[in-house]
Amino acid sequence: MQERQVTIGPQTHALPDPFVVMATMNPLDSEGTYALPIAQMDRFLMKVNVGYPTRDEELQILDRFAIADTQPLQNVATLDDVRDWRAQAHAVHLDDKLKRYIVELVAVTREAQRITVVTDAGASLPAGDLIDYGASPRATLALAYLARARALLEGRDFALPDDVRAVAPRALRHRIGFNYRLSTAGVSADRAIDALIAAVPAP
Repeated sequence: MQERQVTIGPQTHALPDPFVVMATMNPLDSEGTYALPIAQMDRFLMKVNVGYPTRDEELQILDRFAIADTQPLQNVATLDDVRDWRAQAHAVHLDDKLKRYIVELVAVTREAQRITVVTDAGASLPAGDLIDYGASPRATLALAYLARARALLEGRDFALPDDVRAVAPRALRHRIGFNYRLSTAGVSADRAIDALIAAVPAP
């Protein structure tokens, strides 16, 4: 992904620009699959948790696929559109204070001993006890990319701390090395991440 090319035997093939890599991970069935190495996980921009649909959403699924004669989606954007959106997002302004805020958010994942996380039972634990390793510098870049993209979608040419906080769980949840104490303490990864985000004052 980082090299923007794939290799099959002795042949190397350049990937088109832009290209997207998506992967699915089923937490209920890992038989026959292997966990990705940390370095490969880190190359994914974000991790999106997809739960069950709501009843209304499931009713729409039923109507769309079991009742109606579903037509395949037609192209709604060209590659030139995507390149243009990428350029617009790249032009979104990141204030120096916001850059420092992003760096502090990532740094706190590596120095989490002073942060407290509340368990389901109401006990308080140092977040550092739940983390084996913090997020890499790629997390810093991901937060900046995603915050600018969110600002663009909101119709702004500048990013805000709210943009960073909104995208932080998706950018961090697969980059922080939580250990077994997370589950034994009855804490979700997202709750621990929320505690880390809350511990860093916004500019």
